[in-house]
Amino acid sequence: MLDKIAGSDPARQPQGVRREQLIHATISAIAEHGLSHVTLGKVGSEVGLTAAMINFHFDSKQALLTATLQFVADEFADVCEAAIAKAGDEPADALIALVSAAFDPQICEPGRVAVWYAFWGESQARHDYLSICGHSDQAFEAAVRSLIEQLAKQHGTSIAVDAATLGLTGVVDAQWQMLLLDPTGFDHSAAMATCRDYLANLFPDLADTRPADAILPKPDDLPRTLPAWTYASDDFFKREVEQIHKPAWQLVCHVSDVREPGDYFTFTGLGERAFVIRGEDGELRAFHNVCPHRAHAVVSGTKGSCEHRVRCPYHAWTFDFTGDLVAIASRKTFPPFDDGQFGLRALDLEIFMGLVFIRFAGNGPSVAQRYAPFADELAPYRFEDMEPVAPFYEQEITADWKNVWDNYLEDYHFPTGHPGLYGLMTPAYDREPDDARRAVRLSHAMRDKPKGDWSVKRYASLLPDLEHLPEEARHRWSYFFLYPAVSLDVYPEQMDFFHIVPVAPGRSVLRCGTYGLPGASREIKACRFLGGRITWQVHKEDCALVSSVQGGLGTSAYDTGVLGDKEIAVRAFQSWVREDLPQVDGPAMG
Repeated sequence: MLDKIAGSDPARQPQGVRREQLIHATISAIAEHGLSHVTLGKVGSEVGLTAAMINFHFDSKQALLTATLQFVADEFADVCEAAIAKAGDEPADALIALVSAAFDPQICEPGRVAVWYAFWGESQARHDYLSICGHSDQAFEAAVRSLIEQLAKQHGTSIAVDAATLGLTGVVDAQWQMLLLDPTGFDHSAAMATCRDYLANLFPDLADTRPADAILPKPDDLPRTLPAWTYASDDFFKREVEQIHKPAWQLVCHVSDVREPGDYFTFTGLGERAFVIRGEDGELRAFHNVCPHRAHAVVSGTKGSCEHRVRCPYHAWTFDFTGDLVAIASRKTFPPFDDGQFGLRALDLEIFMGLVFIRFAGNGPSVAQRYAPFADELAPYRFEDMEPVAPFYEQEITADWKNVWDNYLEDYHFPTGHPGLYGLMTPAYDREPDDARRAVRLSHAMRDKPKGDWSVKRYASLLPDLEHLPEEARHRWSYFFLYPAVSLDVYPEQMDFFHIVPVAPGRSVLRCGTYGLPGASREIKACRFLGGRITWQVHKEDCALVSSVQGGLGTSAYDTGVLGDKEIAVRAFQSWVREDLPQVDGPAMG
């Protein structure tokens, strides 16, 4: 399945996705060849398309170039606006946030900076630059001027505001030019420190008083990723299963999947088989899916229903829905024994907001205790009242379980990895790891004017204001991760669970169930369909990304990487792995 996804025909991608991929290819082509030497052939070679196919998405090379500049300008404006909005009312905080936004690695990177200067530097393209980027430049300068003016009044300082503004924007431009001259040696933190030094000349209390080694950490102090060998070691994998995953809560299904007495749902993974079943008394119970006679599975398939009893299909040993042994075929052929010793083995079960969890070992905190910080936010969605709105989905992925979550827990890759999703959502992204409960909340709001293909724009236009949700949740997607296995993906119109089960080093299984409230309107049903198209595209893109990463982890070129501020949830996740298995930072295991 993954090979088909990763190798899908590029010409058959949705039009909006393909347009943004062509824009990213054009950014690369401009950076490598210069604006005047860009051809459709060079752009097409980046994504495997002919010039004729590019003309299908853009009427001309000029249209593609203009769209590329517009894309870069919009990104810059979005990041700056988000920084100002998040900084608060203090002008000092807002000014530092605005300048920091200019050095955001998503914006301040060789390709995008090359596009800015390519259009500015060529006389024939300067008109396009001014018409597209002039407003962004003026808005940035006006914001800087306003904040410097506010700071001067706040400090009672008489300064030449226009000169100070020109100086700061000039320092920012100079740093961008240094990025073009030395892209491999450029340091974003050092560039920001230079801007703070300039501001400290005007307002001494804005000086960065941290010691130099805190601003520019030594290589040994950098926030490092897990070593590559931990994603491929058989010995380490066995420890992960026993010490991390078997004591963890595994999400099996929703209560609506097992409505009637005898209804069951199975779970297979971690070297175990299990099922949950609805009893005659209406209670749900969980058992190992192992007959105590000869270890055959007592129920089969993903889900099903037993009529009055659970009967093992191998030798017809029969159990009631509480797990007690009630009948044995050819009983007289066995010596006398205590039936109570041969019932189905029970497992811990917990129902949290209608979701059914089990665990194979351990006695740690409950699901409710670990999700407690998010309970008030989740309650209005009414998970417990939901029912399946799509078939249960299961797929093997050629990536280690840690690799999958490393990718899932950061948005750093969204602009390049998920152009459709990035076009739907604002760049502002909530990243909230909770070390005490080993949980993470991630969330982003939808743009007022989404960019992207038909599905993205149509989804945004059809999504109604759902009155049972708080206003701030009505146009927001959020994700609630519970280490080490499960996340709840929550949308206004539905929710799904994202459950990763380790299979072997470098291999995992994704289990996914999708649920929504009954009685949905036509608009909600349409949004579920369109939202599904968007998230399926994201899923395919992620499969290709983690597959490539898994391949890179196995090469001699990679040992450990370094994590940035947009990867704080990844850093938290990997710290929890380190806490559970300190061997991570020791000698490599086989």
